[in-house]
Amino acid sequence: MKLPNCTSDVTEEELQHVYTSLNQVPIKSVSQLFKVLSDETRVKIAHALTIQEELCVCDVAAITDTSVASASHHLRTLKNMV
Repeated sequence: MKLPNCTSDVTEEELQHVYTSLNQVPIKSVSQLFKVLSDETRVKIAHALTIQEELCVCDVAAITDTSVASASHHLRTLKNMV
């Protein structure tokens, strides 16, 4: 599996382990998670919800300096990710 000119210290067995592990992870789901969290407002909301488990949409709008409509959209996007 190693490329012929590769000079890293990673063994063939270690490389095979990484390859096998990657094929067991739902990469598409992980990729979608990172895409959803690529928005700064959604990261703020997700973090806020780790601090305070329940927040209404108007509270989310206030702490993210967005409109209620925008906060609602971001919350819906986060909800659909789960």
